[in-house]
Amino acid sequence: MLKTVLLTTTLIGSSLLNTTFAASATDASVKKAIELSHIQQILEKNMQSAGTILDQQAVQIVQKKTGHQTLSPQEQKVAQDIGQMIKNNTHHLIQQTNLSALASQSFKKYYSEEELQVLIKFLETPEGQSINEKQPLIVQETIQNVFNILNTEEHKAEMKKTYQQIAEILKTLPETHK
Repeated sequence: MLKTVLLTTTLIGSSLLNTTFAASATDASVKKAIELSHIQQILEKNMQSAGTILDQQAVQIVQKKTGHQTLSPQEQKVAQDIGQMIKNNTHHLIQQTNLSALASQSFKKYYSEEELQVLIKFLETPEGQSINEKQPLIVQETIQNVFNILNTEEHKAEMKKTYQQIAEILKTLPETHK
């Protein structure tokens, strides 16, 4: 009986140790997972898709500045210029960033070696590649849907109400003198 208890305790302890102390991701596995994930290409594709959202944000900036819901040709040109500037700056920032190194840090932080091996095995399949290619589309569509919701008159009215409530709360603070 004592042998059974000791054996059971040893097996449970051993399985807990294996679960708790999963092997750290190796550089080789991280590199392979990053390559198979096509992170650079996906980010570039997301940035191209985000162009529409950035253009919409530029229009909102001009609308807020002018107070016009419908922009004049000159205001439309200004919005286009702002949108292009934002896209250029974002593209330039991405080009200067070492995405591989950043992704490597994140992969090592969040994945164990065992998880990376499963991910690599999955990404080496046609189904894995297909799913990986669709992820940016899902993210982009989700972002666009959120942006559309944030751009509704109902949401804008709600935000205005919130800002007014914040202003009222801030009025309760004593004024500081400089």
